[in-house]
Amino acid sequence: MNTISGMPIRPPIPMPEVRPVPVPMKQDNRWKYGLAAAIVLLLLLLLLLLIGTKATGTGTHGDGTQATGTGTDLLGTGHQDGDTTDADSAGEADAHSADEDATIAEPAETLGDPETGADEKTTQPVVTVSEPTRESAIDDLLRRLTAEPEENMDSQPEDRQNQTGGNALVKGDASVNFFGATGKGSKFVFVFDRSGSMSGRPFESVKRELIKALEPLKSNHSFDIIAYDHTVEAWKDKLISATKENKADAVGFIERISSRGGTEPRAPLLAAIDHKPEIIFFMTDGEFVLNVDEICARGKKIIINVVQFSDGLPLAVLQELAKRTGGEFMLIKVRGLNDSL
Repeated sequence: MNTISGMPIRPPIPMPEVRPVPVPMKQDNRWKYGLAAAIVLLLLLLLLLLIGTKATGTGTHGDGTQATGTGTDLLGTGHQDGDTTDADSAGEADAHSADEDATIAEPAETLGDPETGADEKTTQPVVTVSEPTRESAIDDLLRRLTAEPEENMDSQPEDRQNQTGGNALVKGDASVNFFGATGKGSKFVFVFDRSGSMSGRPFESVKRELIKALEPLKSNHSFDIIAYDHTVEAWKDKLISATKENKADAVGFIERISSRGGTEPRAPLLAAIDHKPEIIFFMTDGEFVLNVDEICARGKKIIINVVQFSDGLPLAVLQELAKRTGGEFMLIKVRGLNDSL
């Protein structure tokens, strides 16, 4: 051992070799996250595609096409839908046209509802000389009677084969129009004024309207016609089946009637009620006193449609008669109809 100044000198202690410890490199795992996200998105797209395919298949079956339908089938379905749309459009157009026709034919004003007692408004249609003549109406009715086939009365109930009508039930109602007043039923009586004041154009127009009113009647309906002045002249004394032969005979009766005498409506109204009709069409141009209570009590459940010929105001008793029986009141202006005016 070496000493320096009496102190031993130790050899240097060898230092251990320091080797750098390798630091492991940190791995980049971001690509794994990207791959996982891509897989998830792909799965979601596949799921959405499957859902969309199922929805499309359901819609196809709902439209009525076959499961194995081709493009041709789909085109065919579309064509059928188009046809249906065209047909619906045509139907709507026809309905609209029918509504317009009905509006044109409908009177501008009507009486108040007899049941509710609403305010009354007088309907005043005007019969003009430009309307078809009575002769043309007769020719048209006779042509229809000749052309229409006779109904098979054997199929009617036994009491219907009896031409008296009576209380027999019938199949189907007729809609009858007389100077704008309408009635729907199977048993009708027409009561019209033949007094001297009706002479000329007014009386001719009444005859024409009577003939036109007979047109919708068939053999399962019944009717009678009563003309009156201060007396009563009836076509028959009971309801008669509206066969074409009977209607032709009624036209002859109407043609034979002439205007004369005064105006007394009580007796013809009571005679019409005794026929037990469903609807009475009552026409007059006179001014008179009438016991409405008596008429309503005698003709319970019988509708009386009233037509008044006048250039003046409506007659209150006629309006009351129509209202209390559930009928319609029509005021016809005669100015210009009478040859003397």
